[in-house]
Amino acid sequence: VRQEAALERGSVQGRVRVATFRSMASQVLPKVLARLGRSYPGLEVGLLEADGDVPELERLLLEGHAEVAFLQAPYPGAALVWELMRDPYVALMPQGHPLAGRAVGRAELLEQPLILYDNDDRCGLVAQRYLREAGRPFRRAVHNIREDSTIFSLVAQGLGVSVVPELAFQDLPDSVVRVPLREPLERLLGVGILPHNLKT
Repeated sequence: VRQEAALERGSVQGRVRVATFRSMASQVLPKVLARLGRSYPGLEVGLLEADGDVPELERLLLEGHAEVAFLQAPYPGAALVWELMRDPYVALMPQGHPLAGRAVGRAELLEQPLILYDNDDRCGLVAQRYLREAGRPFRRAVHNIREDSTIFSLVAQGLGVSVVPELAFQDLPDSVVRVPLREPLERLLGVGILPHNLKT
Protein backbone atom coordinates (compact mmCIF):
# COMPACT_ATOMS: atom_id res chain seq x y z
CA VAL A 1 0.00 0.00 0.00
CA ARG A 2 2.85 2.38 0.89
CA GLN A 3 4.55 1.58 -2.42
CA GLU A 4 1.35 2.28 -4.43
CA ALA A 5 0.81 5.55 -2.53
CA ALA A 6 4.41 6.58 -3.23
CA LEU A 7 3.90 5.89 -6.96
CA GLU A 8 0.81 8.14 -6.91
CA ARG A 9 2.99 10.92 -5.46
CA GLY A 10 5.54 10.38 -8.21
CA SER A 11 8.24 8.81 -6.02
CA VAL A 12 9.66 5.31 -6.30
CA GLN A 13 9.77 3.33 -3.06
CA GLY A 14 9.69 -0.28 -2.00
CA ARG A 15 11.72 -3.43 -2.46
CA VAL A 16 12.57 -5.25 -5.69
CA ARG A 17 14.33 -8.60 -5.72
CA VAL A 18 16.42 -9.32 -8.81
CA ALA A 19 17.53 -12.82 -9.83
CA THR A 20 20.73 -12.73 -11.84
CA PHE A 21 23.75 -14.72 -12.95
CA ARG A 22 27.33 -14.09 -11.87
CA SER A 23 28.74 -12.09 -14.81
CA MET A 24 25.76 -9.72 -14.85
CA ALA A 25 25.94 -9.43 -11.05
CA SER A 26 29.65 -8.65 -11.00
CA GLN A 27 30.17 -6.62 -14.18
CA VAL A 28 26.97 -4.67 -14.89
CA LEU A 29 24.71 -4.42 -11.85
CA PRO A 30 26.99 -2.75 -9.26
CA LYS A 31 27.13 0.50 -11.28
CA VAL A 32 23.40 0.30 -12.10
CA LEU A 33 22.50 -0.25 -8.43
CA ALA A 34 24.68 2.65 -7.31
CA ARG A 35 22.97 4.93 -9.85
CA LEU A 36 19.52 3.69 -8.82
CA GLY A 37 20.36 4.31 -5.17
CA ARG A 38 21.30 7.92 -5.91
CA SER A 39 18.22 8.55 -8.07
CA TYR A 40 15.68 6.63 -5.96
CA PRO A 41 16.84 6.49 -2.33
CA GLY A 42 13.52 4.95 -1.28
CA LEU A 43 14.00 1.94 -3.55
CA GLU A 44 15.67 -1.13 -2.05
CA VAL A 45 17.06 -3.62 -4.57
CA GLY A 46 18.14 -7.08 -3.44
CA LEU A 47 20.16 -9.44 -5.65
CA LEU A 48 19.72 -13.20 -5.77
CA GLU A 49 22.69 -14.66 -7.62
CA ALA A 50 22.04 -18.00 -9.35
CA ASP A 51 24.59 -20.10 -11.19
CA GLY A 52 23.34 -18.92 -14.60
CA ASP A 53 21.04 -21.88 -15.07
CA VAL A 54 17.99 -20.43 -16.87
CA PRO A 55 15.39 -22.76 -15.24
CA GLU A 56 16.75 -21.77 -11.81
CA LEU A 57 16.41 -18.07 -12.63
CA GLU A 58 12.85 -18.57 -13.86
CA ARG A 59 12.04 -20.69 -10.78
CA LEU A 60 13.02 -17.73 -8.59
CA LEU A 61 10.46 -15.66 -10.51
CA LEU A 62 7.71 -18.28 -10.53
CA GLU A 63 8.02 -19.01 -6.81
CA GLY A 64 7.92 -15.32 -5.92
CA HIS A 65 11.51 -15.09 -4.66
CA ALA A 66 12.24 -12.37 -7.26
CA GLU A 67 10.21 -9.84 -9.21
CA VAL A 68 12.79 -9.36 -11.99
CA ALA A 69 15.31 -11.76 -13.57
CA PHE A 70 18.14 -11.39 -16.04
CA LEU A 71 17.83 -14.18 -18.62
CA GLN A 72 19.24 -15.11 -21.97
CA ALA A 73 16.95 -14.06 -24.81
CA PRO A 74 14.96 -15.15 -26.72
CA TYR A 75 13.37 -16.98 -23.84
CA PRO A 76 10.71 -19.69 -24.32
CA GLY A 77 9.41 -19.77 -20.74
CA ALA A 78 6.62 -17.97 -18.89
CA ALA A 79 8.49 -14.69 -18.38
CA LEU A 80 8.19 -11.62 -20.61
CA VAL A 81 11.78 -10.85 -21.63
CA TRP A 82 13.14 -7.66 -23.22
CA GLU A 83 16.53 -7.77 -24.92
CA LEU A 84 19.02 -5.69 -22.98
CA MET A 85 22.42 -6.29 -24.56
CA ARG A 86 24.49 -8.54 -26.81
CA ASP A 87 27.49 -10.24 -25.25
CA PRO A 88 30.02 -11.59 -27.78
CA TYR A 89 31.99 -14.73 -27.06
CA VAL A 90 35.78 -14.47 -27.25
CA ALA A 91 38.73 -16.82 -27.03
CA LEU A 92 40.91 -16.58 -23.94
CA MET A 93 44.56 -17.47 -24.30
CA PRO A 94 47.85 -16.81 -22.58
CA GLN A 95 49.73 -13.62 -23.43
CA GLY A 96 52.19 -14.38 -26.26
CA HIS A 97 50.21 -17.37 -27.59
CA PRO A 98 50.83 -17.85 -31.36
CA LEU A 99 47.08 -17.28 -32.08
CA ALA A 100 46.86 -14.06 -30.05
CA GLY A 101 46.77 -10.69 -31.81
CA ARG A 102 44.21 -11.55 -34.50
CA ALA A 103 40.76 -13.09 -34.87
CA VAL A 104 40.90 -16.84 -34.39
CA GLY A 105 38.85 -19.48 -36.20
CA ARG A 106 37.03 -22.51 -34.82
CA ALA A 107 39.29 -24.98 -36.58
CA GLU A 108 42.38 -23.34 -35.03
CA LEU A 109 40.83 -23.51 -31.57
CA LEU A 110 40.11 -27.22 -32.01
CA GLU A 111 43.85 -27.84 -32.40
CA GLN A 112 44.48 -26.40 -28.91
CA PRO A 113 43.92 -27.96 -25.48
CA LEU A 114 40.46 -26.69 -24.52
CA ILE A 115 39.34 -25.37 -21.13
CA LEU A 116 35.56 -25.05 -21.20
CA TYR A 117 32.72 -24.51 -18.79
CA ASP A 118 31.16 -27.59 -17.22
CA ASN A 119 28.65 -29.47 -19.39
CA ASP A 120 25.84 -28.38 -17.06
CA ASP A 121 26.58 -24.71 -17.82
CA ARG A 122 24.62 -23.14 -20.70
CA CYS A 123 27.67 -21.10 -21.80
CA GLY A 124 29.70 -24.31 -21.95
CA LEU A 125 27.10 -26.03 -24.12
CA VAL A 126 26.94 -23.01 -26.46
CA ALA A 127 30.76 -23.02 -26.81
CA GLN A 128 30.83 -26.77 -27.53
CA ARG A 129 28.10 -26.45 -30.18
CA TYR A 130 29.99 -23.55 -31.76
CA LEU A 131 33.24 -25.55 -31.93
CA ARG A 132 31.50 -28.63 -33.35
CA GLU A 133 30.22 -26.47 -36.25
CA ALA A 134 33.79 -26.35 -37.54
CA GLY A 135 33.02 -29.72 -39.16
CA ARG A 136 36.09 -31.33 -37.65
CA PRO A 137 36.37 -33.95 -34.95
CA PHE A 138 35.76 -32.34 -31.57
CA ARG A 139 38.10 -33.63 -28.93
CA ARG A 140 36.83 -33.48 -25.39
CA ALA A 141 37.89 -30.48 -23.33
CA VAL A 142 40.97 -31.04 -21.20
CA HIS A 143 39.19 -29.35 -18.30
CA ASN A 144 35.48 -28.79 -17.59
CA ILE A 145 35.21 -25.88 -15.17
CA ARG A 146 32.42 -24.16 -13.20
CA GLU A 147 34.15 -20.95 -12.05
CA ASP A 148 35.39 -18.06 -14.20
CA SER A 149 38.42 -17.57 -11.94
CA THR A 150 39.52 -21.18 -12.48
CA ILE A 151 39.30 -20.79 -16.25
CA PHE A 152 41.53 -17.73 -16.40
CA SER A 153 43.99 -19.25 -13.89
CA LEU A 154 44.40 -22.34 -16.07
CA VAL A 155 44.68 -20.24 -19.24
CA ALA A 156 47.23 -17.95 -17.55
CA GLN A 157 49.41 -20.98 -16.82
CA GLY A 158 49.40 -21.93 -20.52
CA LEU A 159 47.35 -25.09 -19.98
CA GLY A 160 44.93 -24.37 -22.81
CA VAL A 161 42.56 -21.88 -24.42
CA SER A 162 38.87 -21.20 -23.79
CA VAL A 163 35.76 -19.85 -25.51
CA VAL A 164 33.75 -17.67 -23.12
CA PRO A 165 31.28 -14.76 -23.01
CA GLU A 166 33.23 -11.49 -22.94
CA LEU A 167 31.15 -10.05 -20.10
CA ALA A 168 32.39 -12.74 -17.71
CA PHE A 169 36.02 -11.75 -18.28
CA GLN A 170 36.27 -7.98 -18.11
CA ASP A 171 39.08 -7.79 -15.55
CA LEU A 172 41.85 -10.07 -16.72
CA PRO A 173 45.41 -10.34 -15.46
CA ASP A 174 48.12 -9.23 -17.91
CA SER A 175 48.99 -12.88 -18.49
CA VAL A 176 45.66 -13.57 -20.30
CA VAL A 177 44.30 -11.94 -23.47
CA ARG A 178 40.87 -11.87 -25.11
CA VAL A 179 40.91 -12.68 -28.82
CA PRO A 180 37.90 -12.10 -31.15
CA LEU A 181 36.35 -15.09 -32.89
CA ARG A 182 36.56 -15.11 -36.68
CA GLU A 183 33.13 -16.74 -36.90
CA PRO A 184 31.18 -14.54 -34.46
CA LEU A 185 29.15 -15.97 -31.60
CA GLU A 186 27.10 -13.99 -29.10
CA ARG A 187 24.48 -14.38 -26.42
CA LEU A 188 21.48 -12.10 -26.08
CA LEU A 189 20.87 -10.98 -22.51
CA GLY A 190 17.50 -9.73 -21.42
CA VAL A 191 15.53 -8.63 -18.40
CA GLY A 192 12.34 -10.52 -17.61
CA ILE A 193 9.27 -10.33 -15.40
CA LEU A 194 6.13 -12.41 -15.08
CA PRO A 195 3.15 -10.95 -16.98
CA HIS A 196 1.07 -10.42 -13.81
CA ASN A 197 3.85 -8.23 -12.36
CA LEU A 198 3.60 -5.80 -15.29
CA LYS A 199 2.22 -2.45 -14.10
CA THR A 200 0.48 -0.16 -16.58
